[in-house]
Amino acid sequence: MTMSSNRWTVPWSTVTASGPPRWIPAVAPFLLSVVALLAGALVVADVSSPVRGVLVFVFVMVVPGWALLDCWDLARGWLGVALVVATSTSLATATATAQLYLGLWSPTATVLVLVLITVCAQAARGTLRRRTREASR
Repeated sequence: MTMSSNRWTVPWSTVTASGPPRWIPAVAPFLLSVVALLAGALVVADVSSPVRGVLVFVFVMVVPGWALLDCWDLARGWLGVALVVATSTSLATATATAQLYLGLWSPTATVLVLVLITVCAQAARGTLRRRTREASR
């Protein structure tokens, strides 16, 4: 394993320190919203399938944090991946803890609150980007 500039070269692949491919940020808002709404629909419809379990797990562990951190461009690179998982876990824990404290705990409600956070963060991201473009003109 050798390192040249910002690339680690190992016998089977090359990993860059810059993070995911360039096309991911372009489709990320759409995919985040679709995954959020799909996970919410599966939970509300009470679908009992292994697909639901995997999708909801991935949603809870990745999507809300990615949507929130993407508003401030913090979800980039490998550090961004760690921040996304940590933020998603913190949001899920804070939501469930608040529900327990209020005596209103429900797994369905927790997922729906996380869906709401995701959709609102994506709407805020679009508004921030539009304002930034208008201000730069």
